[in-house]
Amino acid sequence: MQKIILIHGVCGSKNNFKYLQKELAKDFEIISFDLIGHGRERKPQQIYDAKNFVSFIERRIKFNDQEKYVFVGHSMGAIIAKEFALKHPANVKKIFLVNYPFKKEVILRHWFYRMYSKYSIWGKMMCDTKHIWKYVFYPYFFLFYDRYFDSFQDYFRHTYNSETSSLKNTLLTDRNETLKKIKKEKLIFISGEKDHVTIKKFIKHFTHYSIKGMGHLFFGFEKEIAQIIRKNV
Repeated sequence: MQKIILIHGVCGSKNNFKYLQKELAKDFEIISFDLIGHGRERKPQQIYDAKNFVSFIERRIKFNDQEKYVFVGHSMGAIIAKEFALKHPANVKKIFLVNYPFKKEVILRHWFYRMYSKYSIWGKMMCDTKHIWKYVFYPYFFLFYDRYFDSFQDYFRHTYNSETSSLKNTLLTDRNETLKKIKKEKLIFISGEKDHVTIKKFIKHFTHYSIKGMGHLFFGFEKEIAQIIRKNV
């Protein structure tokens, strides 16, 4: 059975893929886990760059150089999946890049991400006190996003270092043009119609699917994504 490895984005967790995993479980062997520095995984004081994330994945999946893997990566997870393919081209069959974060300038303009990318004292204070103020948001998430409540809970499990370093050393240092080093037939782009970090001019040269109504998060669109994966694996 084909192995599919699910890689979540910055401050996400394996719970982000809970319903996508259920959609795919009958047809594939699914491997889903928290990245180092995220969710319930350990959070060492280290640099969270693509190289270290790829090394972590190699250990986590017990990488076998005789095997071919399929990756599904969301946002920063799409970057990490790409970097894995650049390191192990012969061992990657397909990569599904869900809302690849092309427009770094858009991310940097957002007040929240700008605060963390600049190592702001306010960002550190928010992280250090999140065990108190996060409960203000819990009732809202529980009432309106109860299906994904565990994902929202996991968002608060990162540390200041794991968030800022992942953002600055992986997401914002990524170079879009390196995607061209991977064979075209291996790349499948899935973008939300409402996602503001996609560059349509870039992805039109690849196999690309746009999902109506979807933004940067893919919650609620797992069936559509699963159909695309089944069609292309």
